[in-house]
Amino acid sequence: MSSTRVFRSIAYVAVVVCAISVARAAQARSSVAALPLEFVGDVLPADREVLRQRMVLGLKGSAFDVVADERVTKLEKGRKGRCDAACRREQAASLRVRYIAGGKVEGKHGNLVIELWLADGYSGKVLARADQRCDICGITEAASFMDLAASSLHAKLNKLLPNPGVITVTVSPPGADIYVDDDPVGPAPQTLELPAGEHTLSARAVGYTPRSRTVNVIAGVREDLALKLGRDSKSIWRQRAGWISAGVGVAAIITGAALVGIAGNDADCRNGPEFQNLCSKEVSTAAPGWTALGVGAVALTTGLYLLFTQKERPASQPKVTVATSGAGLLMSSQF
Repeated sequence: MSSTRVFRSIAYVAVVVCAISVARAAQARSSVAALPLEFVGDVLPADREVLRQRMVLGLKGSAFDVVADERVTKLEKGRKGRCDAACRREQAASLRVRYIAGGKVEGKHGNLVIELWLADGYSGKVLARADQRCDICGITEAASFMDLAASSLHAKLNKLLPNPGVITVTVSPPGADIYVDDDPVGPAPQTLELPAGEHTLSARAVGYTPRSRTVNVIAGVREDLALKLGRDSKSIWRQRAGWISAGVGVAAIITGAALVGIAGNDADCRNGPEFQNLCSKEVSTAAPGWTALGVGAVALTTGLYLLFTQKERPASQPKVTVATSGAGLLMSSQF
């Protein structure tokens, strides 16, 4: 083998190794939203901010991409009551994160109890918890305990879940809602981290026929999935009927208003015996005018109803299982 071929082989291996390392590093980091901590007891305001910052640092240090900006604060301020699984799903979809993290700090006479949790953004269920207790400690020691609790969440998560697969989902038209196993995860496009195994991905949008695919997710593998939604034939006819009805309604209302407006005007008197009976008599346009107004209102209301009350149809498309193999891409249809 010539030196040129050896050099090319070494360069090829180096490129492959680097690509694998970069892919693993990219897949190792999961996005998490750090919600504001709940404080109970006599924790000082300055200490509260320090503990919150240390929670964020602890999550970042354990291979999480953390979202803890004004979007999270605004989302929490708009929430009423306690946040359940459905609430956490909505938060994750709105912030476009894979996980939600939060917790509570209870302080009394210098003793602190730290309770943190990490929830799945797709199901809303709490996956991992971390508890730390700090007796008669200052803020420096308390911050260390917070860092330790936040860092342990990632380790506990790794014990529960295998390496996830990563699927980037794009949909035409953009902005369609994406569902993973019937759970909403937000508008398209989305980059999803899913546990290994079979999952159903769906896309839905008003006025379009839904699409769903059953994907066999492989641990550590990154794939792309493109879904194209076709226009719903019933929706097209509904839209056309709505515009026609609304147009007829507007025309009838304009006509009716004009007829009501001229009601009561005197008829023109003309020369000739056949027109004498019309002189000084009023033109009676009130009745047809009010009738046209009524018909127009009904037609306009019907048109607006048809245009703005379209509902998403449930996905009922054939499912396609996608998996990778040594020979390439395998696909099988399931009806």
